[in-house]
Amino acid sequence: MWLDVLALAPTPDKLTKPVDAIKRNLARQTRLVSDLNDAAKISTGGLEVRPEPLDVVALVNDNIDAWQLLAIGKQLSFHPSVDTPAATVEADPARLLQALNHLIENAVASTPAGGRVELRISSGREACIVEIEDTGMALSAEDVANLHVPLWRAPASAKARPGLGLGLAVANHLITRHGGTMTATSDGPGTRFTVTLPLADAGNL
Repeated sequence: MWLDVLALAPTPDKLTKPVDAIKRNLARQTRLVSDLNDAAKISTGGLEVRPEPLDVVALVNDNIDAWQLLAIGKQLSFHPSVDTPAATVEADPARLLQALNHLIENAVASTPAGGRVELRISSGREACIVEIEDTGMALSAEDVANLHVPLWRAPASAKARPGLGLGLAVANHLITRHGGTMTATSDGPGTRFTVTLPLADAGNL
């Protein structure tokens, strides 16, 4: 709270940079604590998911601007593509958004300046498909096999960027709790994550 007050108060320009740095690091540590808390709940089976009818397209559209700004802050181009007018699933809005945030943030963090992050949404007769693809660091077969393991960090990514290796594991768990799947492929520069969620039964809505 006091950081926000300090940031809004009339202050010399020399305070702007340190205040911004403090806020960034505070946000990062808050996220780490939240991830650790979720990882602990996952290990004890205490992570709550409260599903309800949810339009994935609407959820994504509501958050595209935030993801766009995240990419711009890293000097990346962000390209959303929505190929379906709606895709209703049974999901906890906060938890599904949390999973998507982890995937987008991972793509942005893994991609060097000047790269590209793509978000694609489509739906078939039975499932909504969300793909997040970046042009950053490729993953090995071992990395892909351990994405669901909390605290797993590929040696290359551990050197390239900070983090505890919890985001993808939490995202995978949340997608699984929603009856979906999360897979990753990495055939060259970059990685593509594919999230598949079963569509809600229209007769039950």
